[in-house]
Amino acid sequence: MSEPVTSIGTVETPLWRRGWFLAVMAVGLLLCVLALIAQPVKVEGTAMEPALMNGDRLMVQKMVGELRRGDIVIFHYPKDKRKSLVERIIALPGETISIDGFGAVYINNSELHEPYVSPDWNRSPRALAESKLAADEYFVMGDSRDRSFDSRTFGLVERNLIYGKVMGRYWPIWR
Repeated sequence: MSEPVTSIGTVETPLWRRGWFLAVMAVGLLLCVLALIAQPVKVEGTAMEPALMNGDRLMVQKMVGELRRGDIVIFHYPKDKRKSLVERIIALPGETISIDGFGAVYINNSELHEPYVSPDWNRSPRALAESKLAADEYFVMGDSRDRSFDSRTFGLVERNLIYGKVMGRYWPIWR
């Protein structure tokens, strides 16, 4: 005598379970890709006020690509590569820079318009004699010039020391 055969039907996975699984997988994939191209950093200090405040959390693009004047970058401090700084690019490779006794910046003998610098944070300007940048050098400064430790102090920053470009602030949300 043959044994009875029981038919077992297929069970459909509820749509809500498939949706959650796909969402979790998509978020996981996005985080993996983001980890390759970006990294979070925390601002410590006041050199970039008012653009960036002490304690701000930033997302930094690791694949920097082309650098332009005005970009806010993260780089290894030239005198101690274990430390990182955040500053704004003021002069590009091959340009000539100078700063007069009033704090006005000149690029190739033309005054640079800097709407991000407030006179309230530039009361003790430091003059800088004319200097020409090499093919791989950048001149960086903080927006809060009186409190900024930048190229006026430690010199030019070589391209290979720049490892990130600020994409934006993610915390605090209200700023």
